[in-house]
Amino acid sequence: PRLEESVASFRRLFEETGVERVAFMSLPHAASEHFDVVLQNLKGLYLKHVFSPNAYCFAGLMHDVSMDDDAMARDFLRQVEGYAAGGFDGLKLLEGKPNLRKLYGKRLSDKVYEGVFAFMEEAGLPVTLHNADPAIFWDITKMSPHAIARGWYNDETADTKDEMLEDVMTVMRRHPRLKLTMAHFGFL
Repeated sequence: PRLEESVASFRRLFEETGVERVAFMSLPHAASEHFDVVLQNLKGLYLKHVFSPNAYCFAGLMHDVSMDDDAMARDFLRQVEGYAAGGFDGLKLLEGKPNLRKLYGKRLSDKVYEGVFAFMEEAGLPVTLHNADPAIFWDITKMSPHAIARGWYNDETADTKDEMLEDVMTVMRRHPRLKLTMAHFGFL
């Protein structure tokens, strides 16, 4: 929908449900064909402005897979520094999901994310992290046809749930003061 329609829809929803505060989460890495990759962060920041002072906005990382690891690490750090300076309140990461781990070929504990987590920890800014998937997504016999059609089945080429949890634990041991929210409770 157009941004004006989104604002009107959110206003109605907040009034009808009594919502007092909201956090808008950005998904700029094109996890879905329904997102405008270039504008997701800016749209979130605009919505924060419209609904201030009761709104927050979490940015998302833009990925350039043509970069080598060192350049990507520098680019990610530059992004989060800019987001913080530009008024974002935190960071939203879907990069812990199996499909994005495979797409980018990176774990959360890889060096490309080290500067991101270090900066967020030092700045005291929160990270909302999606990690893993429901356990049934590793067993195609238990999945719904809808989930299979969406490509959510995790075959033997995907990290296991335990490996994904250990990956997050590695990040947390490195950054014990990191404000980390595990979306869906990390599917634990």
